Amino acid sequence: MSPRRLEDRRAGKRMLTAALLFGAAMLLVGGSMAWTIISNRGERGQAGDWQSMAVCCSILLVLLAVVNVFVNVARLRLFYRCPKCRARLPRAPEAAVGAKIVYRCIKCNVDWDTGWTEVPRGED
Repeated sequence: MSPRRLEDRRAGKRMLTAALLFGAAMLLVGGSMAWTIISNRGERGQAGDWQSMAVCCSILLVLLAVVNVFVNVARLRLFYRCPKCRARLPRAPEAAVGAKIVYRCIKCNVDWDTGWTEVPRGED
């Protein structure tokens, strides 16, 4: 009997949230730098404390967002667990490069589709 295929929506949402958080952090860096550049056009030509703090905090947020992306990719690619029984799962044997990322739980008799696709190296 072949395993039934279910979608793991939480894995997909975690990856999407990590990507959106990284994008928002990058926009925040750009905005805080633009604010600093625009406010330096005055008479004194110095960045204020608030502008410097905004740039430093936004760069720190980007670093945290990058760590979050790497952690979520590692959870998806290296340490994937079954959403039902929490067992570590191997990739489904028929998963080829360029195919969907699917993990097979033998205990639950389920193939978990993460909603993400493997991209072959060298192609975008």
